[in-house]
Amino acid sequence: MKAVIQKMSLAALALFLIGALPQDTSRDRRPTIVVFQLVPEKDIDRGFASMLSELIADEVAKLRRYNVIGQKDLDKMMDWEQSKQLKGCTDTSCLIKIAGAMGANYYVEGSIGIVGSKYMITMKLMDNERTEVLSRKTERIKKSEDAVVDAIPKIVKFLFAGAQEQEKKTKAEIAKPAVPLP
Repeated sequence: MKAVIQKMSLAALALFLIGALPQDTSRDRRPTIVVFQLVPEKDIDRGFASMLSELIADEVAKLRRYNVIGQKDLDKMMDWEQSKQLKGCTDTSCLIKIAGAMGANYYVEGSIGIVGSKYMITMKLMDNERTEVLSRKTERIKKSEDAVVDAIPKIVKFLFAGAQEQEKKTKAEIAKPAVPLP
């Protein structure tokens, strides 16, 4: 019963988000990307993860290749109950539905935790339409919040450089002539 209610809630959320999207998209043809909140793992404060998520969204926006929707943007588009449901949404199928409802081509997801004496941050850039990981990065960083903040721009650049390489390979594979069968 709980699963049915959750699916119905996600469907209602998707319909709400579709209605919340701007209708005139003719001015900006850049693909849309959603940057979801980092999941705070072992010994990580939710507020710290939230601030890092905003920093990630800002770094993606600096690339100027995407329309970026951050977690706080999503929160503003939803009412309290829908926002509360979204906060518990960390599994991939749920993220795909929300990104799809936002019309997003891509999304970034990740987590941060403490392992031993270091922060461990993982991030993935996902193609929402093909449900495919375009790039991923796990970084161990000395246990200093300043060091984590300094590492975010480098991690974002790595993620998107990896995605560009993947896209080039895919286009090259498509462009190869088919080998005729004997």
